Amino acid sequence: MSKARPEISLSDVPPGMTLVRSRAYGDHVRAKRGTYKKARLNAALKKGTVLIREANAAAKLFKDAIDPYRKGLIDKSLWPNLLSMLRRQQTKTGIVDFSQLKPFEFHTRYTLHKLLPVQVVTSYHDKTRILRAVISYEGLPHFGQSRVDSYKLSAIVLFPDLKKRTANTVVKESTVLPLEGKQAPFDVAVSVPGKADCFILCLRIDGCSKGKVNHTIATRGMAVIAAGTVSR
Repeated sequence: MSKARPEISLSDVPPGMTLVRSRAYGDHVRAKRGTYKKARLNAALKKGTVLIREANAAAKLFKDAIDPYRKGLIDKSLWPNLLSMLRRQQTKTGIVDFSQLKPFEFHTRYTLHKLLPVQVVTSYHDKTRILRAVISYEGLPHFGQSRVDSYKLSAIVLFPDLKKRTANTVVKESTVLPLEGKQAPFDVAVSVPGKADCFILCLRIDGCSKGKVNHTIATRGMAVIAAGTVSR
């Protein structure tokens, strides 16, 4: 016959210890939680935690700056896609660098590329601190809707500052352009803020009807089309 385990009284528990009543192991005492110091994180884990925080902060900075210009084109996959892109960048270079941000669409289904594939050439004049982007396209937009008879382009230029967690934004819009004839390139020139060292260029297209923007999501698209550095 097995012997019954003796019960421990609270009065028998030494200071700094706690009583545990367990069916499996019987009554026993152990040190109170928090008695010992937490295990130290190793260097790799610490570095990984810092990188994740930096990627999250950068993604939030970008998303907060661009959100006002995404109306009618909200895609919940933007955040995880953006964060994944920044994490891959960290894996390669060890840092987040907005000047190396690759072109990407803001909506996975309703894309700028489907409506209007574009080419862009950017240049920066150091003395005047003017950033210029010449956005060209070979053909007219493909809306596939008879109600759309024209379109409008919007260039959104972001100058992010990761240290201050802020971003200056400049927007340039075209006139309402007809869906006929050959179109001239969309030529955009903006002044660069004094402390900016990089830029992100986004382009949005909106189909129009009788001079007004059409509110059908299939007639709009938006994408990052270029990013780079500027001298100081």
